[in-house]
Amino acid sequence: MERRDFIKVSASVAALAATSSVSGCKGKKVTVETNLDVHGYMEEPAKRIPVIASADVVVVGGGPAGVAAAVSAAREGASVIMIERYNHLGGLWTGGLVLATNCTHGLSSSGEFSRALYGFTFDVLNELSALNLLYGDVNAVVDPEACKYVLEKLIRDSGVRVLYHSFAVGVIASADKIDGVIIESKSGRNVVRAKTVVDSTGDGDVMSWVGEKFDLITYHCGMNFRLGNIDRIDSSAPFFSKVYTGASSPIKSVNWYNSFGYKDVDATNLMQLSKVQSDLRMESWNIYFDIKSHPGYEEVFYLDSASQIGTRASRILSAKYKLKYEDTMTFRSFEDSIGVSGGWCRLPYKGQAIEARNRPIWQIPYRALLPQSVKNLLIAGRCFSFEKELLEDAREIGTCIVTGQGAGVAAAISSRQNIDTASVDIAQLQNSLRKQNVKLE
Repeated sequence: MERRDFIKVSASVAALAATSSVSGCKGKKVTVETNLDVHGYMEEPAKRIPVIASADVVVVGGGPAGVAAAVSAAREGASVIMIERYNHLGGLWTGGLVLATNCTHGLSSSGEFSRALYGFTFDVLNELSALNLLYGDVNAVVDPEACKYVLEKLIRDSGVRVLYHSFAVGVIASADKIDGVIIESKSGRNVVRAKTVVDSTGDGDVMSWVGEKFDLITYHCGMNFRLGNIDRIDSSAPFFSKVYTGASSPIKSVNWYNSFGYKDVDATNLMQLSKVQSDLRMESWNIYFDIKSHPGYEEVFYLDSASQIGTRASRILSAKYKLKYEDTMTFRSFEDSIGVSGGWCRLPYKGQAIEARNRPIWQIPYRALLPQSVKNLLIAGRCFSFEKELLEDAREIGTCIVTGQGAGVAAAISSRQNIDTASVDIAQLQNSLRKQNVKLE
């Protein structure tokens, strides 16, 4: 995507509430109580759970971070099983229609606006570009179905085994080690045995089950959708006026509409998510009806909606190191860097608004993926350890992939050498990441 186009898209998304004349629930605060209303308790009888599979590395969650972790671990020689609750890979990148691969670029220490994301991100985007289903270069926009295909292809080529339609619901663990991940599916309740586990659930489910410390952030939650026949809007129609129809995608006739939705949603709360999901379904159609009612927009149609609700943040790990906002704005160098990311939007710093193209490329330390207690667990994706001020960059697809690739390679080394994740040799880890084309500084 050209820089001027991306700025327009970002501005449009940020000002979404102002671009539509529909009075939906954009920006409203969810009113459902935070705590579940408990109506007593029932006892579940204890039973033996069958172990149906085992691997060196078990990755929980097949989103961008999870796929990056799984493929990277397999490329490092580990046997890998990935547990995924849906029928596709990519998480919010694909099923959530969060199509912009943000944070691809940033300001280098030499003052040049340049690419930050290589490694697995580059592999995926190159495949999509070859299919002519990638829009732009800076913060490139993917086609969701093509992206599902490419991720599946990369997973299959790497030898990773995926257990689809499987909900991870708990772990079998000792005081400081996970022995297996409990899953539930149409086959019942089973266990997948693991030497090393990567939590790429997005919400830090695994780390919460084992008692790791975390902060719970409430944040915006929307539901994206796509509109078709955008290339058939008739600007010559009587009384035509320009109406916001979303952002461009790789298919010229299709736009994607990024929903701001509700604010301050607890993405780990069933009752809130259920209410928000229902309201946002209605809101997306009201937006569509409003667009279609304008002269010249009669042929626009509602193409599809996200199969996953757009949760943006929830649990954030309290790791061995919490990445500071200051670190990312000052070219802070880390001896244990596992990759770098960029900036995609304007953010405040020391009283000034710093534009995206002037935001530094920033390093992610391995310590920010390391829990404080459990010795065979790594955290990848938007729940790694960072200050809330960094949320706009840390939760983005590009950054998630970087943490996933770092966690996957480290998990493979940990399982191969039978050592704790905290004991992985940083020089060896970084050497392996460089071989996978990761930019470390």
